[in-house]
Amino acid sequence: MMKVQGVAMRFLLVAVVAVSSITTYVCADASNPLDVRSVSGNPVAQIQKELQELNEQVTYACDVQLANATDWLQQCAYYFKLGGFQHEGGMSPKYSTYYLKDEECGLCTMTLTSAFKNMMYDKDVFTVLNETDLATAQYDEINADLPPLKLPSIVSFPHTAKDVVELVKFANKHELPVSVKNSGHSYSGQSSVGNSLLLNMRSYPEYSKKNLFECKDVSEDSHAAGACKLATARGKGAVVRVGGGEGNDKLYRNVGSWNYKLPRDQKYDPFAGAEGMIGAGGGWLLGGGLGMGQERSWGVGVDQVLELEMVLPDGRHVRFGPTEWAEKEGFLYPQTTKVEGLCNANVNHHESLWQWESCEDEPVWEDLWFAVRGGGGGTFGVLLSTYYQLHDLEPYYTIKKNSTAFDALTAICEDTEVDCASLEDSGKSMWADFLIDYLWNPSALGIEANVSLKCGYSNAAFDLFGSTNWITCRGDPHDTFVKAWKEYVPTSPYLPSANLTDLLSNAITSCKFFGGSFGRQRVLATVAATPYCEGEDLVVSPSELEGAEQNQFTTPMGHLVDYGGLNAFWPYAWSAMIPVAAFQNEKDYWVDFFATKEFAPGKKG
Repeated sequence: MMKVQGVAMRFLLVAVVAVSSITTYVCADASNPLDVRSVSGNPVAQIQKELQELNEQVTYACDVQLANATDWLQQCAYYFKLGGFQHEGGMSPKYSTYYLKDEECGLCTMTLTSAFKNMMYDKDVFTVLNETDLATAQYDEINADLPPLKLPSIVSFPHTAKDVVELVKFANKHELPVSVKNSGHSYSGQSSVGNSLLLNMRSYPEYSKKNLFECKDVSEDSHAAGACKLATARGKGAVVRVGGGEGNDKLYRNVGSWNYKLPRDQKYDPFAGAEGMIGAGGGWLLGGGLGMGQERSWGVGVDQVLELEMVLPDGRHVRFGPTEWAEKEGFLYPQTTKVEGLCNANVNHHESLWQWESCEDEPVWEDLWFAVRGGGGGTFGVLLSTYYQLHDLEPYYTIKKNSTAFDALTAICEDTEVDCASLEDSGKSMWADFLIDYLWNPSALGIEANVSLKCGYSNAAFDLFGSTNWITCRGDPHDTFVKAWKEYVPTSPYLPSANLTDLLSNAITSCKFFGGSFGRQRVLATVAATPYCEGEDLVVSPSELEGAEQNQFTTPMGHLVDYGGLNAFWPYAWSAMIPVAAFQNEKDYWVDFFATKEFAPGKKG
């Protein structure tokens, strides 16, 4: 059988028909593109009748309905205007993406322009939306002055696997593309395909609340047995099942709650993203999944996956994962050598009635396993649940600036003849030189590799002066990271000529996250204006409280903080993956690059 990109062609052909973007089957009035007149050539009256029949097959709350552009205008676009059509993090007032996800229509995405074809946005679009009362306007009143919309034509809110199977079968029958939305947290709006049947997964079961298993207690006939077998081979003691509609918020909170529900011999920590709304059970995982620096010792999101449950584009409900593996030098985890799966022979709303059996026409499980973990959300089917490995919880610390030393350095700049610009360049060069070694050549600093791997960050973190907290470490780094910095400074080739060795040696310190873990610290931020670290002054200044009210407190109370919020449009930006060998072989170049080169106007490091 011919294979393309590691995926069997047999499967790709089905995926193209059912999931990719098809734009010729949904017809509408040109003056109102979501005033649907026909679907796949069928009059809207017939489609309405078929939707009624479909709603009788799915759960009541699945609520399959035709999409409405005016709903999008009033329930989604309205809040971008309220915040001033700014970039992510700049909206004022900030409307949290938690609330946007829960808007009744289910059509909202975090980026306004993703609702328009080719993400078109200019001053004319801004003017039309800004001068219109979006809370009351009908879309057809302004449609002619806006770019074409690319919203789904039919919206659904599946609650069960049977709901998803019926919806996919309906889409296949009418040759409709399918789009799958976990949270809508996609800058390009990939979770909302134009003229598609949208599966908004926000109401799907929250499995992580009751499906955390310590593998030592899991029996061979348990649903978690296969996942635990692989987790044990990787040296992990527990697994958690995450639903296809869950975000990082639910994963962090549910694992954190389990840790303290009863006295535990061991507490656990999930690998997940930084923002609560990002889809731990959806697009975040399916796109690869970055965290907050733990990647260096745990791998990325797809490396945490032990087993997947999906509905394939042909409507089959399957579960699959590795069943054989082997240790291989240079691999973080045992290398998968065999993947197997099962099909549900009794698709039912009640999971207790499912019957897992061998598939009659088996997919190429190895190719599917490879493709789904990183191939993009909704590309190869609808993800219903994922078993993740969990890690032993260690207290989280941050490497941060020592404000006392920095204040003294600032005073010296202002009150003496020391050249401030030169001092800043020297400090940045020292930090870049040290950090490259600590992270990627730790033996040069007398640090063991396993110690170095416990520290990291999702960004480069080379800006010594422009940030408050950069590197996150598991376990106290005082006797490793901070000590290594103190020993490095006097020997640095970038040490400034002014006698500032002691101050620069003390410029870096560490502190334990308030709450002890990343998830708990990010949840506490929505409850009270707490310090970032334990032991810091609990007195909050008026300006800090005002900042919390405008940022952290706009997140629903008790949820993982949503720092960014909405995003009207996405400006030019870039990112890069730099081979470690480049740092090791051309270190002087990269020190200069991170210390002195602007990667964006006014921004270095």
